[in-house]
Amino acid sequence: MPHETTNMFTHRVLPILTGELGKNTLDSIGINIFGIGESTIQEKLEKFSFSKDIKIFYLPETGGVKLILTGDVSKKKLQVYSRKIQKLFKNNVFSTGKVTLEEALGKILKQKKVQLAIAESCTGGLLGSRIVSVSGASSYFAGGIIAYSNKVKTRLLGVSSALLKKYGAVSLPVAKAMAQGAAKNFSCECGIGITGVAGPTGGTRQKPMGYVCIASCCKEKMITESFQFYGDRSFIRNRAAATALFQMLSLLKKN
Repeated sequence: MPHETTNMFTHRVLPILTGELGKNTLDSIGINIFGIGESTIQEKLEKFSFSKDIKIFYLPETGGVKLILTGDVSKKKLQVYSRKIQKLFKNNVFSTGKVTLEEALGKILKQKKVQLAIAESCTGGLLGSRIVSVSGASSYFAGGIIAYSNKVKTRLLGVSSALLKKYGAVSLPVAKAMAQGAAKNFSCECGIGITGVAGPTGGTRQKPMGYVCIASCCKEKMITESFQFYGDRSFIRNRAAATALFQMLSLLKKN
């Protein structure tokens, strides 16, 4: 599993790599990619003709991969290759260096001078926690509602009972209504709605454990997507929160 690989790399491989880089004082550039796996990235990068002096290390993260370019070459040469890679994965690169998803989202929210509100069901506050982990988040984040029950979805977010009855709580129409309800409730331009089956109970054949619906809206723009995540309850919830951050970031980049 990706989270197991991340743990192994972080605690065993990375310290060795960092030590070796420190000895040779090599420059490095990190490229943060979300939404595609390591094998897909490797396959596409095989088309590039890299200098033998440049090495690429892969650090799997929740929902994505951090690429680390390094080698006994000039910083300028590394930057040239970095730009090529960023262009190749332009729809999935969210930052370079140590900039996290939540930091990247906060930056673009401030740039566009818009406010964000959220409505969470299966993530139960994880999304909000990630957003407010960034210092200064109060300048663009208004607040959130943990709408775990249908009653809360209806009373606080304005999700209609008819919608819930027709499509079920875990559905794209409900995620959309949650995002719009959050934005309206907090008088914000942007809203995110998350609803899903974190498991291990509660799943059905049509909507099994790991099935998550996420919606992002900002002014007249809207994205709704359904996902099937695989892993334990903790992994599914964390993956859903990360995906919601990336979805909103992608929506704002299109505006």
